[in-house]
Amino acid sequence: MLSVQVCEEQHQEEEVFPLSVNLLDRFLTSVQTKKSRLQLLGCVCLFIASKLMDTAPLSADKLVMYTDFSITISDLLVCLEYRNGRCFSTTFTIFTDVPATTVAFKMFLFTSIHH
Repeated sequence: MLSVQVCEEQHQEEEVFPLSVNLLDRFLTSVQTKKSRLQLLGCVCLFIASKLMDTAPLSADKLVMYTDFSITISDLLVCLEYRNGRCFSTTFTIFTDVPATTVAFKMFLFTSIHH
């Protein structure tokens, strides 16, 4: 599964893919992760980004399907809760400024262009 293809096929907002990559990168710089779990982690990041940035977010079922069922919904939900002994959502709490910054920047550009 390529996240960009999933975003295109599911008509996600253009901010979803870059945000998912940003979340993945920021998480990997703070938490050591096994290679065998990268696809799952990528799905979690895409799931979170979609929930934050799209009015019709990706479902867990769709993400599992896109991995050819190499992960389960249970894997996805467990990864959202705990990752290497830390709560995944707590780890991402420090990253919640990313969407707000993106939206603020877009608003700034919009007002600059239209004024």
